[in-house]
Amino acid sequence: MFVNNSYIDVYCDMVADGWTVVQRRLDGSTDFYRDWSDYKKGFGRVSGEYWLGNDNIFNILNGKSYSLRFDIEDFSGEWRYAQYNTFKIADESEGYKITLAGYTGNAGDAMLDTQDILTGYRFSTKDRDIVSYFGQKCSKMHSGGWWYQEEAVSVCTTVNPNGRYYLGSGIQCTLVSSGFQRKNHSKA
Repeated sequence: MFVNNSYIDVYCDMVADGWTVVQRRLDGSTDFYRDWSDYKKGFGRVSGEYWLGNDNIFNILNGKSYSLRFDIEDFSGEWRYAQYNTFKIADESEGYKITLAGYTGNAGDAMLDTQDILTGYRFSTKDRDIVSYFGQKCSKMHSGGWWYQEEAVSVCTTVNPNGRYYLGSGIQCTLVSSGFQRKNHSKA
């Protein structure tokens, strides 16, 4: 894909109507508990597990209208999806603040939950973990970078796609904590 005057490798999901994949999890072979610079530039392999990079995501989205879609499979082979018709992030100087709105799907609305729009949450990583929940840093607690709830009154997040990859069970949800009967058994 040609973005911001350079080519970047991306994975395109042509099964679900042709989506540019910004994050891909398959088997837990890539550690997503990384620092800011890794999430900024991206990491992993397009043919395997990867994060496209926050700068790349910003440059793709900048000034355009895009949707975000989560395709989620649990370990029994059940598939669900969550789609948001508005998806934007700010640049690095604003901490890659996210804007999401317009949920549809059958996975449960784990990103917006009871809100109609999610705005202003900055991205956190293990070395820029800006959100705490009862004295614990959210990125550390969930083992991955993400847009954690900055108020963190009840939870850091109800969605954790960049967290530890559990092989069938575990305490923290790998992807979505609402919409699945086996909440701690979902994978990307």
